[in-house]
Amino acid sequence: MANVINFDISDNRVEYRLGKSDRTILIDTGDINLPVRLSAAMDSLNSYFTKMNNKFGVKALEDIDKVKTGNVEDDVALLKQTDIDVRKIINAAFNTCSENEPDFYDICKAAFGEANCCSVSKKSGNYYFEDFLIALSPVIEAEYNVRVDKLKNKVAKYTAQKGKYSKKGK
Repeated sequence: MANVINFDISDNRVEYRLGKSDRTILIDTGDINLPVRLSAAMDSLNSYFTKMNNKFGVKALEDIDKVKTGNVEDDVALLKQTDIDVRKIINAAFNTCSENEPDFYDICKAAFGEANCCSVSKKSGNYYFEDFLIALSPVIEAEYNVRVDKLKNKVAKYTAQKGKYSKKGK
């Protein structure tokens, strides 16, 4: 039988309520790699949509007639697949584990529910996922700066002791 170490980084998640709704999301604001993963996710999303826009001209559900498949069912399937692909990219940014692991958190399910995250907001003209990421940016930036300051203090504490203890015999 293996020994157990009680260490769970998922305990660091902070809960945020989404607007006026009862829905909430959890974000590990202590993870200083989150901004790096979000930046990579944004690059992936930009690349993905550039390819989709170049290939099909699909920017929103109302653009479905621009798709050249010749079959409405195929067009709708394409939009559903786009939702799945975008959710995978976003979920990967907010997780420190893969989708099949027990601690995986589906932030897209919490944020968008059953709505296609590639739907376009009437108010902003952005995709739902864009508005979501834009709304999160200041929260993540503020938390990241707090964590970086704490990390700098910890590093300074340890580097201040550098050379304090010399090895005997040298």
